[in-house]
Amino acid sequence: MPFLGVLCDRSADELVWEQRFSEFELAFLSNHRVGTVKLLPGTCYIEMARAMVRQQHGEACFALTDVAFQSILFLDEAELRGPPTVRLALDAATGRLVVTSRLESGAWDTHAAMTAR
Repeated sequence: MPFLGVLCDRSADELVWEQRFSEFELAFLSNHRVGTVKLLPGTCYIEMARAMVRQQHGEACFALTDVAFQSILFLDEAELRGPPTVRLALDAATGRLVVTSRLESGAWDTHAAMTAR
């Protein structure tokens, strides 16, 4: 599913999807800028949540609450160091979603968190 990636880890407590944007996707997303800085639009995190709900529950009505944007996913670094790995983790009990990313062998950065109800 676009903006969701592949389910790479599943337990009773958590589901985790990972993706790496293709060169085409990065080029398209890099058109979003604040000034001259290329960054992932905040709406992409919402689209990740929508894709997760659709995959898990079909065409169900839902609300995203407690949405918090925590850090920026800069896309200009992808040109130098390769595309980031983007992870969406769902806490099965609470519906809490957390979006993180990292560049190869780097630390995970948290970008957004929200609850799907």
